[in-house]
Amino acid sequence: MDFEATLGLIGIVGSIAALAFAVLVGLGVITF
Repeated sequence: MDFEATLGLIGIVGSIAALAFAVLVGLGVITF
């Protein structure tokens, strides 16, 4: 298991999750 590859994958997943969370919060603010 390559440590750098794993770290990169975690970074990609984390950024996608942060993006999705920001979109959900934005929609929540618009909806409510």
